[in-house]
Amino acid sequence: EGRERAAQRSSTPQALSSRLRGDLDWIALKAIEKDRRRRYASAAELAADIDRHTRHEAVLAGPPSTTYRVRKLARRHRVATTMLVTLFIAAIVFGSGMGWLAHKVALERDRANQEALLARRVTTFTAGLFELANPASLGATNITARQLLDAGVARLETQLDKEQPYVRAALLEATGNAYRGLGVYDRAERALEAAVDLRAGDEPLARATTLLNMALLRRDQGDFPRAEIIAREAVRLLEPTSYSPFQQRANLELAEILRRRNQTDEAALLAEASMQAGERAGAVRTREYAHSLLMLGRIRVAQSRLAEGEELLRRAVVLQEELNGNLGEETLDARFGLADALVIMDEPVRAVAIYRELIRDARAVYGENHPQVGIVYNDLGNALTDIPERVEEGLQMYLQALHIHLRVLGPNPPEVAIVYNNIGAAYLKLKEWSQASTAYEKAVAIRVAALGPDNLDTQSTQVGRALALNKLEQYAEARALLSEAKTVFTNVLGADHWRTANVRHYLGLVLMNEHMFAEAERELRAAYDIDLRTLGPEHARTEAVAKTLKELEEARATASGGPDRGNAVG
Repeated sequence: EGRERAAQRSSTPQALSSRLRGDLDWIALKAIEKDRRRRYASAAELAADIDRHTRHEAVLAGPPSTTYRVRKLARRHRVATTMLVTLFIAAIVFGSGMGWLAHKVALERDRANQEALLARRVTTFTAGLFELANPASLGATNITARQLLDAGVARLETQLDKEQPYVRAALLEATGNAYRGLGVYDRAERALEAAVDLRAGDEPLARATTLLNMALLRRDQGDFPRAEIIAREAVRLLEPTSYSPFQQRANLELAEILRRRNQTDEAALLAEASMQAGERAGAVRTREYAHSLLMLGRIRVAQSRLAEGEELLRRAVVLQEELNGNLGEETLDARFGLADALVIMDEPVRAVAIYRELIRDARAVYGENHPQVGIVYNDLGNALTDIPERVEEGLQMYLQALHIHLRVLGPNPPEVAIVYNNIGAAYLKLKEWSQASTAYEKAVAIRVAALGPDNLDTQSTQVGRALALNKLEQYAEARALLSEAKTVFTNVLGADHWRTANVRHYLGLVLMNEHMFAEAERELRAAYDIDLRTLGPEHARTEAVAKTLKELEEARATASGGPDRGNAVG
């Protein structure tokens, strides 16, 4: 309808363009400005600017240059303007300055035109997806998000060569992020790598955005070393700019990658800096501040500061629910973090309740066949297998997670190794030693190939394998694996970390079975002291080490035919 009225006013595109160029162009751009601080504050302010245009007065949206204001003055006062011609020579003195201003205005206009073109192309692509949602387009009645995206990208690829490089980069980046969200990492990688190449000569913010998205893909793929390198480059590009929500987000994503690489001290500094920036700005009800709470909470749990971590995570959940609702992606992530912390804090029953709700909500958001749903099944299995009478139920959750991951991701991604590792742990609790060993071997093979033999996750799986070998009475091999793991855990996490204590506990068990009682006591006492300091006397892990110490005392007494008073464990 609007196009028909415009056609009645002018019959040629050139005439229409001429009428819209200038004030109306500036007014339209100001009205749709992405930064709300630069948009019109109200409809009344917009109306006032339009009224100024009709009276040939300078509009607020126009360029604040002397040339512009003089031109408006001349339009309103044509006779008086002729008197100013004699001042033309004097104005030449300011020619260079005016040329700089004109160049700046042209650059701003070019930027606005690029953004407008990009917005139109993205809108066209999105509209095309809705057209493809018609069952007749794809020949199916139940169209999945993956089918829709594949069809849209296939159509897009036939048109990309006709687009400007910055438009191609933005569309490729959008499709790469969409594929990453669906867990289709190979197609996400191709799209994002192409976008990174096209962004090589772009402004720092655009390059940093694309690099950060690539870093998140590498993180999801489990390639944490490369993810860290790329995320650091994105953060470096943003350093000369003033602190912004995107820079805050980039620092937090780097912190998450560092947390997963067990570099918790630097990760904590980044998360704390983000929180403090929000508090200084009074921006404590924002997504960035909620993300900071979540990140610092997870880091504190990883640092064994459990009470502080839980409090931060609960604050993150409450704030995310207020900002994004119960099904928002950030809200689900915060709820995951809280449930994970409860498992570590030896409160699996409370964690199970949260995971049950998360499975329902994740299936509603992502569908049944999505890696994120598989992750929730896996985490529910973690909580259930910490409850002695529900280990079998937990094993079924692991098998469900494995089924989803194998179907969606294939046999070798890190998520599959995680589930195999947990299946091995469940079989250990069920005293199915051979099945446990087989599951751990599969997990080790994937992790050695993907992460290397000295990676902490690889060594965690080797610890599980050593426990299975211990039960199969293959003590020497089990001891060798645990000694190697003890060195890696101590180097990466520190000698006083509860996970290091776990390895020393298990090593003590194997040494006890080999009747190497003095060595066993040294490892077990060290593990008990660490757990007592970091987890407290009533934690299940602390109690487990205390129980093993008593078993050591009994084993020594049995081996010596009576109490070994010189080395008795009190």
